[in-house]
Amino acid sequence: MSYKMGDVNNKVKLIDLHVHSANSDGEQSPEEVINCAKEAGLSAIAITDHNVFTYTEPFVSEGVKVIPGIEFSAEYYVPAWEKTTEIHVVGIFPDGVRASDFEEIFSEIDDGKEAYIHAILDDLATRSIHITMDEVIAAKSKGKHIGRHDIARVLIQKGIENDIEAAFDHQIGNFSPYYIPSTRYIHYASLKEIIHQVLESGGIPILAHPYGYSMNENEMELLIEEFSWLVRQECSGGFESTGTLPAGMEVYYEKYLTDPERMRFLKYMQKRYGLLASAGGDRHREGQTFCTGGSFDLLDKLVAVLR
Repeated sequence: MSYKMGDVNNKVKLIDLHVHSANSDGEQSPEEVINCAKEAGLSAIAITDHNVFTYTEPFVSEGVKVIPGIEFSAEYYVPAWEKTTEIHVVGIFPDGVRASDFEEIFSEIDDGKEAYIHAILDDLATRSIHITMDEVIAAKSKGKHIGRHDIARVLIQKGIENDIEAAFDHQIGNFSPYYIPSTRYIHYASLKEIIHQVLESGGIPILAHPYGYSMNENEMELLIEEFSWLVRQECSGGFESTGTLPAGMEVYYEKYLTDPERMRFLKYMQKRYGLLASAGGDRHREGQTFCTGGSFDLLDKLVAVLR
């Protein structure tokens, strides 16, 4: 089944193109996520698990369009920092995708992930928090790469933290006092490689949550500019007449919707660099809301420009 614009019941016209399931670091099965999306009145969702495809063909489930997607980890050099960091790119594939196209993109992640987890466990041990690799592996969901959320689950099991958010905020997250950059241990594909393969495979690359990388707005603009430039290089000028690229940026990211200054900046950046607006809730568990700011016409625009 390929995507057809307006081919679902879209009276509510809400979409969420950035959703996680238990196939990566979410807590609900893909089927449970889809059911929750239906109950929330969404017209379309993309399940975008980390570095793994949960679905490779689009389908409709009780009026909800489910689009194959993925959230890639990419390696990006930040000039002001003089070092690399991890950037996320959501890829959505309205007409389906061959997972085998991305084997090379993911080829070095597993080895690096294990080294990264060992480094975090060693750091926790310096604070008298002792977790073994066997405990982390036991907490790992089937079909995904081992990751920090598995450590977070063990921290909860041991009564050290109350929930996932607390575990990240206090112990292992990007904004915690003890953050260890993943790129010290994991070799991710570059932004260029990921953008190339997404477009080559008939997908739409979307720069995820621009405020999620501890960058100031000048640094963020350089990232957005490079992302846009890389897409233009892949398109070889084929989209210059429209001024809009077959790529997007998460403007309507759920955590930004109540911040007028962030929304103004993101909308300006999106238009300045010829990207389309995307909407994502980055939902991981029951109780978290889906994106409340994304309309169905955003999805139709993404697909129309791609074609």
